[in-house]
Amino acid sequence: MSYFPWLTILVVLPIFAGSLIFFLPHKGNKIVRWYTIAICLLEF
Repeated sequence: MSYFPWLTILVVLPIFAGSLIFFLPHKGNKIVRWYTIAICLLEF
């Protein structure tokens, strides 16, 4: 039996990856930035 925390990974990994977009240059990717913020908030 595998006790790997799949649910935690499925919830936390996209939020963590989406939060990394703040470290990208904000010039020219405003649509991608707001889309990612919205997805992270909906998932959280």
